[in-house]
Amino acid sequence: MAKQDDKKKVKVPKSLFELKWSVSKFAKEKGIRLKGKGMSKKRKKEAKKKLRKMYALNMIGKLDKAVKIIASNPTDNKKILKLRSAIDNIIFNPEIMEQIAAIYKKDRKAYPNLMFFPYMITSTLLYYKREGLTDEEKEYGEKLDKEVLLDFCGRVLKKQIAHYESLGMDDATAFELACVIPDAEVFTTHRQWYRRLIMKMYELAGLGPVDLDDILKAVRSCGKSKEITKKDFLEGFYTTFMMTKATNKIATYNDHQKELHETLINETLKYLEDQKDSKRRELIKGYIRARKNDEDKKRDGKRVIKFVDQANSNSAFTGLKSTVQDLISDNPNHELYLS
Repeated sequence: MAKQDDKKKVKVPKSLFELKWSVSKFAKEKGIRLKGKGMSKKRKKEAKKKLRKMYALNMIGKLDKAVKIIASNPTDNKKILKLRSAIDNIIFNPEIMEQIAAIYKKDRKAYPNLMFFPYMITSTLLYYKREGLTDEEKEYGEKLDKEVLLDFCGRVLKKQIAHYESLGMDDATAFELACVIPDAEVFTTHRQWYRRLIMKMYELAGLGPVDLDDILKAVRSCGKSKEITKKDFLEGFYTTFMMTKATNKIATYNDHQKELHETLINETLKYLEDQKDSKRRELIKGYIRARKNDEDKKRDGKRVIKFVDQANSNSAFTGLKSTVQDLISDNPNHELYLS
């Protein structure tokens, strides 16, 4: 399976945690005077307006660096979670978001990593839209200005949305795909991006039919990145889907989601079948190692594909059938992970 380092140390400059600062704390830390004897109401108002601009200008640079770090690292890392919390301070301040949008509009090239920000924004909006929130969370979520946030996302992802639309996607689908995959380079950083893409496909299928081939071609060609080849992309995508856990959620799927689910399974099996024997064996052994690793962490469970079914039936995937049988013959314990 495609190798990506989940255990690498994450370096986060301390200055980025200043994103947690409120406007008033920023003023205090920078020694900015907002009130005092001799200051008229007009001067105070002007000072506060100037302060917000200074704050936004200071924070947008930190935000650009922070979202790039988050995009390149697993989200369960403690430093990443702390940094994400700091960024939430910006998301929940509509006045500052409008200021940041204005700064970005004037100098897009200075903040190239903000294309990763909309995924965080839309994820936050979805979180506070879900059922089961505590009263405290509901109250906190009311601070979000959906209109301002979505407008910001549309501005930042203008090129990406146009890319997806040029390939036949409707406006809503183009926006959703642009948020989750703003550039194909994300697939070189961490496996989480494949998982996010797969989740987004199921969401889109909840609204209408999804063409797997069209979406895979569209996301792989998004941006100017030449770092990931078609071969590496498909390996990363299908090996990630192999690790998807089976759930009872499938019972709630509509017809389009069920069709997508079956297509993903069949295309994964076809992908494995089309590999050379040695490569297929390598991929399945990687899958077994990943399952064992999950078992050691007490988080293993049944997956969407039962590979033993290919060994115990008149499978049309003869190469895959042979590989599975050989691996079980080599070590009977393998059957546990292939079931």
